[in-house]
Amino acid sequence: MQSLIADFDKQARTGKEVDGMALIKKYLANAKDNMRLEKDRGNTPGYEAYRAEVDFLETLLPKQLTEAELREIIEGGCFNNIGQVMKYLKGDYAGQYDPKAASIIAKEIL
Repeated sequence: MQSLIADFDKQARTGKEVDGMALIKKYLANAKDNMRLEKDRGNTPGYEAYRAEVDFLETLLPKQLTEAELREIIEGGCFNNIGQVMKYLKGDYAGQYDPKAASIIAKEIL
């Protein structure tokens, strides 16, 4: 967690806008990878430590839409192409969906 805070601070000092969600997602992906590695090694304490980190980081992000919820949103909209779907999702559900999953669902529906 200290390194996450340090990265926020480092980016803030550059004068650039800090994309907090992107930074948290980066740390979350790293923690999930480490959690899998520790599980594969049979290191239960290491696994549990990373599991706690994953659980905490997930609380910092907005609730993610399920595939069923994405499908319902896309089916309920009046979209002519995938670009319209992605623009709508980005505007109304930023950070709450998996863009790859949304694209796949949109291709199936449209």
